Amino acid sequence: MGLRKKMVWVIPLLLIIATTGCLKKIDADQLTVTAELPFIQELPLQIDVKLVAIQKEGKRVATLMSAKGTTYTGYLNNIEQGTWSLACDIEYQNVVIASVVLVEKLNVDNTKKTINFKWPVAKGKDRDLIGSVDVDAISLRGQEAQITLNGTAASEQISMELVYQPEGSTSNIQVKGSRASLFCDRSGIYVIKIAAETSSSFAIDFAVINCVENIKWLSYSPKEIHYQNNHFYVLTDDNSLISLTSFEEKELAMALGRNINSLAIDSSSQKAALAMSQELVLWDLENDVEIKRYEVKATFPLEKVVYCNEDFAVVNDSGVTSYIIDLKTDVVIAYKGYSMVLIK
Repeated sequence: MGLRKKMVWVIPLLLIIATTGCLKKIDADQLTVTAELPFIQELPLQIDVKLVAIQKEGKRVATLMSAKGTTYTGYLNNIEQGTWSLACDIEYQNVVIASVVLVEKLNVDNTKKTINFKWPVAKGKDRDLIGSVDVDAISLRGQEAQITLNGTAASEQISMELVYQPEGSTSNIQVKGSRASLFCDRSGIYVIKIAAETSSSFAIDFAVINCVENIKWLSYSPKEIHYQNNHFYVLTDDNSLISLTSFEEKELAMALGRNINSLAIDSSSQKAALAMSQELVLWDLENDVEIKRYEVKATFPLEKVVYCNEDFAVVNDSGVTSYIIDLKTDVVIAYKGYSMVLIK
């Protein structure tokens, strides 16, 4: 059985039907649509939102919407005269996991140069229909993940649908009223859409299950986790650096005395930039030896290594100053806002 954790990776999408949109007087050659999607920022997934226009004859036009906070804006160019419907498609890994109908009938008239639309009547939102959700946030491949709803909706008012699964997976969700099970036959992400509807109200959620090949329990709390060349590099809450593989766990950079505040790994090599209080240390992860150290002379203790490659590293202190360190010439540049100062 998977690891059970209540209300983990459950996404409240109660506003998905009652999204707000606006169409103003525009040139008929371009249709501008804005939609308020307040639930998007709560998704534990990297999603795309697309504006989609569809004609009865089957013609389909789509464009990626840009986001400003929770407001999404899309532009459709060269829209022909006729009747269209508009929707927002929410996609994960190029798979539509939800669709929001904005306008059922939209008459485009080049003469009037206006867009007329009619909102569908939306039912009231009722979070209690689904209630809290127990879900296996992490499951092992070859095991069943369980989903349990604790709402007020009757069994016949509930639907659950598997809308995304890993490539090659043939699993199907098994639903019995307010309970469901899913056999995880491939490692990866599974997304389940949960809906409940009565004659006067509705609720929609998404549950995300992460299926993994193996689970390793840690005896410490991680502060940062990085992955490179089949190794996990874990910076713990006591500032020690641990290297993890399927076969081995060992502490690195012990010579630094567990004084590492942050790290970043050069993706092209086995080198890491380690931030200490006033120094940046370049470390050979493969041989566990120091390569070079750079004195930063920071105003405040160095707190976060933002980036590292073969040529330079960027690190922030605990104040508002960032430092660019040339790893080949030892030049350090401090910048705060638009001001830059050459330190050495």
